[in-house]
Amino acid sequence: MNQVKSDHKTPPKKQRKSPWFLFLLVIGWSVLLGTGMAQAMSPKESPASFSKSVDPIPSELRLAAEVYVDNCSSCHLALPPEVFPTATWRDLLQNPNQHYGVRLPNIFRPEIYLMWQYLSAFSRPHQTGETIPFRVTESRYFAALHPKVEFPEPPTSRTCVSCHYRANEYNFRALNPEWENAP
Repeated sequence: MNQVKSDHKTPPKKQRKSPWFLFLLVIGWSVLLGTGMAQAMSPKESPASFSKSVDPIPSELRLAAEVYVDNCSSCHLALPPEVFPTATWRDLLQNPNQHYGVRLPNIFRPEIYLMWQYLSAFSRPHQTGETIPFRVTESRYFAALHPKVEFPEPPTSRTCVSCHYRANEYNFRALNPEWENAP
């Protein structure tokens, strides 16, 4: 009998993978996923250094503070709420068409609500009969926060960094060396 050689080779038998390989793969994947989730869920230091802000911010208002800083510092220096009375912040949030001569981009309602929570919690009361200040120079709270400081020019939110070198990071406690021991 003649045997005909075939060019077809029989496929090699598949080796069955060890259950240990599958177990190690699942463990490795779980560790990677768990580490990623832990990093995503851990509190991050936001651009704003809230531990160094004017007043300590409770954890339930941190998101509101972040929303405020993110929205306002995209165009200018975000001022601490303590600088203006509550009435000023209310009027600024309620009328986005008149924001110092600029029309604000659309801010979503939930963001406005969060900003209001933060601003109303840390701003000062407005006295009856007092005009509502919309400029730093008009604010009696700004003056109270800067006793004995003589300004060479009228202060604006842009000039804060001349004394508070980390104001862009929402840290108004850090002062330039010449102001560190000022009365």
